[in-house]
Amino acid sequence: MSTEQAADPQKAANAALGKFFELIKQGYSRCLHYNMDCKKDAIRAHSIQNNKVLDLLQRDNHVIVPKNKIIAGKATAEFGPLGRHQASTFTGLCAEHDTELFKLADTLPLDTGNKEQLNRYAYRAGMREMHACVEAGGRFFALEAENIKKGITKPITPNAAGIAALEFSMRAWRVFRYRTKYFDKPILAGTEPPVEHHIIDLENQTPSVAVSSLFSVGQAQKKRYPRRDADGRARKRNQNHGPRLLCHGPGRCGEERPAVSV
Repeated sequence: MSTEQAADPQKAANAALGKFFELIKQGYSRCLHYNMDCKKDAIRAHSIQNNKVLDLLQRDNHVIVPKNKIIAGKATAEFGPLGRHQASTFTGLCAEHDTELFKLADTLPLDTGNKEQLNRYAYRAGMREMHACVEAGGRFFALEAENIKKGITKPITPNAAGIAALEFSMRAWRVFRYRTKYFDKPILAGTEPPVEHHIIDLENQTPSVAVSSLFSVGQAQKKRYPRRDADGRARKRNQNHGPRLLCHGPGRCGEERPAVSV
């Protein structure tokens, strides 16, 4: 930490925030196929199908997405245009495995009666979520290392970046176990993934939203590490549990057993 930053905590906070947004641009690129032993370069694959889904939402080849910004020294998010070829992409699969796993979802029109296709949409949502958690954990670990190097944070001391890194790492581990149980093992065994699909058709409406996501509104498992404040103190957890959700596609949403929607 510079003498100037030490004298002005706000400047130090702004510098740390700026460093974090620099790290956001440093993505995680690795093929996460099955046992994650693939050595081929990952490509920038779409988690939401480009030609058949984003095409319904685009205007002048752009879609509206949330964007991270720093305004008056505070992190915030605003909606703004992004090229459709960059939207919803993640670098979590090589070209060969992306085609192998998602050819059915990418080459055919959405068919809500085709359960195998819906399973692939759900699988991709889980794949994208695992990549996002691993990527976020790596960024926070890098931020913590940078803060320790600059003297902003003391080594082996609870701090916001380190705690966030651990939480995202644990989240990635839970998503990996979920993916292994509900998708990888059944697919490798040649059986159908134990996923239920609930479809809600919104008729006579122009498509306006597309999401590909896996998240939980409840407790993912009985034993979990407690959430903590920046100083390391445990926070009380909301005990209002509910089902997991997956959403994908314009204007449709649903719920699975873990829950699936396309």
